[in-house]
Amino acid sequence: MGTFCSGARRGSMYSPGMLRRFLLCASIVACGCGGADESTPPPSVATAGDEAPAPPPPDSARAVRALVAALNLGPTAEAATAIGAVESEDAAVTRASASCLGLVQAFVAGSYEAFDMDAVCFPELESLRGEHGVTESVDPAPFRALVDASRSERIAGLPPLPPGFATETDERTFEGELTDSDPTQENQTAYDEHTLELTAGWTVTIDMVSPAFDTYLYLRGADGAPIAENDDGGEGLNSRLTHRVDVPGTYTVRASAFSPRGRGAYRLTVTLAQH
Repeated sequence: MGTFCSGARRGSMYSPGMLRRFLLCASIVACGCGGADESTPPPSVATAGDEAPAPPPPDSARAVRALVAALNLGPTAEAATAIGAVESEDAAVTRASASCLGLVQAFVAGSYEAFDMDAVCFPELESLRGEHGVTESVDPAPFRALVDASRSERIAGLPPLPPGFATETDERTFEGELTDSDPTQENQTAYDEHTLELTAGWTVTIDMVSPAFDTYLYLRGADGAPIAENDDGGEGLNSRLTHRVDVPGTYTVRASAFSPRGRGAYRLTVTLAQH
């Protein structure tokens, strides 16, 4: 206490001032006042930025295992019921449950194209398995088997595909350029010709696109007779014509311009649709 609390001796006489000072010192010692640094927070107080990320809900791994087991029931109504019964507080598990339920319900309804369109169910479930240490795996083979059978059945019912088309969703493209050395039509417009082998049972759509000039498109039969023509059937000044092919054979696509001054690069795109 320094000199403030010194000076008292046994048997000595205290003046009133000395007695008050002695009692004050005794009270300070008794309460421990002045001995602690109040600016330092207690160890139990967390400082900003030190908070640990919240752990995932404890039911996540259980819910993921339940989803895996449900998917392994295959594309069945039983699987849909099992998926619908999965409950979890984990938002990621809830999203995966919803997408997988939609996929299974589509298969139960006979819409196997959902397998191609679904980009969520199986990938999300695989991610959740790794995140939560779930060793049980999902077998998508029953889904793929139905998809493959559906595709084979659909392809078997299609008309023969024209040469150059591996599937009905393919497209063929032709690149070209109108120049001063190209032949011209009676209206003095330059043109290029491209041959296209077509089979019956398809409707073809031919688009001609050019950033350089106003296009004009013609389709001619194997005998050279005109079948169809188009100026601005596509977007803007681009051309588009559609023809139902009832007679198989070699057709000629004539790429030209609306104006005799039309010159520059262009692209032809041919697509199919069954009729």
